[in-house]
Amino acid sequence: MEEVEITRKLAEFVVSTRYEDLPGEAVEAAKMMILDTLGVGVGAYVTSKHEVDPVVKVAEDIGGKEESTVIVSGRKTSWFNAIFINGTFMHSLDYDDTRPGLFIHTGAVVVPSVLALCEKLGNSGKEAILAAVVGHDQLPVHLFCNGQV
Repeated sequence: MEEVEITRKLAEFVVSTRYEDLPGEAVEAAKMMILDTLGVGVGAYVTSKHEVDPVVKVAEDIGGKEESTVIVSGRKTSWFNAIFINGTFMHSLDYDDTRPGLFIHTGAVVVPSVLALCEKLGNSGKEAILAAVVGHDQLPVHLFCNGQV
């Protein structure tokens, strides 16, 4: 029964967290994660596009509404396909989240999800940063583990 309470507390924290609640370090870390992950995705698009082409082909075959952007190409596809394609590019070189002090490897999952869904929903940059911080889990897990939640 304790796991349910832990999950509920963490979920309530995530849902109630606002951009204004974020420490400046969390905002800066989220910006760095977004830029770092985008940079790796662009690098993969330029150097390894042929390796990701099968993923692009599958996404094209699935089809869907044109609501979110595929990096570099600027092509619009469904939010799901944009996450699938961009996430593949962002992780294919395996350099995402590679910087001192980072112990988890979530950029290739969080960044494409945040960008595609925020674009689809018309969210602001601040909302995207909040989603990146919460999706990355460092802030909520840190606070939760230190008894601040």
